[in-house]
Amino acid sequence: MNTEVGYFPVGPNLIIYYTIVTLIGSLFFIYLRKDKFSILLFLMFFNGVSSYWGEFIDTLFKFLILAFTILIYLDTKNTSYINLTSSIIFVLFSMTFWFSIYSNQNPFLFAFSQYTKFLIPFLIFTSLINHLFDKQMLSYYLRLVVNLILLQVLFSITKFFTIGFSESVVGSIAFLGGSSASILPILGYLIIYFLNDGKIKKSEIIQIASMLVISIMSFKRIIWFLMPAVILILNSRFFFSRYLKYAIIVIPIILYVGIRLNPTLNKEKKIWGSFDLAYAIDYAQDYYGMEDNKHGIDKSVGRFGGNIVMIKYILANIDNYKTWFGYGPKVIYGMVYEDYAKTKWPWGISDKGSLTGAARFFISYGLLGIIFYLSLIIYFFNYCTSKNFTIIMVIFFLFEFFFYLDSLFYFPLITSFLLISSFLTESDHSNYKSTISKYKLNVFTY
Repeated sequence: MNTEVGYFPVGPNLIIYYTIVTLIGSLFFIYLRKDKFSILLFLMFFNGVSSYWGEFIDTLFKFLILAFTILIYLDTKNTSYINLTSSIIFVLFSMTFWFSIYSNQNPFLFAFSQYTKFLIPFLIFTSLINHLFDKQMLSYYLRLVVNLILLQVLFSITKFFTIGFSESVVGSIAFLGGSSASILPILGYLIIYFLNDGKIKKSEIIQIASMLVISIMSFKRIIWFLMPAVILILNSRFFFSRYLKYAIIVIPIILYVGIRLNPTLNKEKKIWGSFDLAYAIDYAQDYYGMEDNKHGIDKSVGRFGGNIVMIKYILANIDNYKTWFGYGPKVIYGMVYEDYAKTKWPWGISDKGSLTGAARFFISYGLLGIIFYLSLIIYFFNYCTSKNFTIIMVIFFLFEFFFYLDSLFYFPLITSFLLISSFLTESDHSNYKSTISKYKLNVFTY
């Protein structure tokens, strides 16, 4: 079993792993409720499997995801209305996107594949705000998402016994990219939390804890700092103060276990090394380019440092049209790390790992792309009637986008967050209708 950081699995063990994942996934699908949205969620959570099995299967999966999204969108044709604000923002973003594609001569098929990252969430959002599903159906889909995340836990255990620890392989979701492993446990926690109105059962605590196995098997660092922050925010006096005492107990345990299990966060650089919070924080600051190098990390590497370099580049080239429309997504999303490092880029960052989601987005679609994209995402969540959830999601998304990567691009993540938003909105509508009905009944009785 491999325990090396940065290891990418190849060979027969990888074949065995994906064969097992495919078989288990097929069995799960057999017992899955066969409505369009359930199938869509399933396909989204198995996108990594399709990527592994080759270009034909991957293309078929992407086509099916888009097709089911369109079919779901068409289900609202009798009741749908055009939300003017979101439509205008999306059209403006689309114009910026395709101008970047045209001016940088990116291949059409690749460009359209990238465009679906934005088209599909927009269509899903439009369907959800048209009340396509009631509260009970939304609750079912959210519980299905929880089950799909728990399935990733099973796949992570399978990964342990076949290919070992590897950042790039995340269950059935990702074959070449491990950032989703940092978000899945948080997503699972948020769903369980809001479905239960903050009253989490003991069995569900075990489920949430097991989801952290996904992050452990992918050597993720940021989850051990983000998860405690999310737990603290949700259980603070602004929301459910009576559960704060439990959060205070759980948070140090998560931090302790996470630091000891991640080789890059302890001095021994091994699984279950010593616990030294100062060292872990120090390393994180160095890794992100926030402090002087103390642990042998190249100073040019670091997402915070990369942001500083990128801001300086933008200010120095503010009159360049590429600053506003970008260099096209091909140079970022269509290029592996090794090839990116071989090219001398005008913004001066030679390591792709130093580029945050915002930096990658700027390079691809320019400042206008960032402005319209952020406006669209913020509007998505601001439409939710639960302001607590809106605040949490906007802060979480902005932090992830500017200081980590662009993980919310992944269909299963953004779709699930939109489902939570819709569920909370439908819950408010149901409570309002219930109150009105009781009021009318009381008046009639009187």
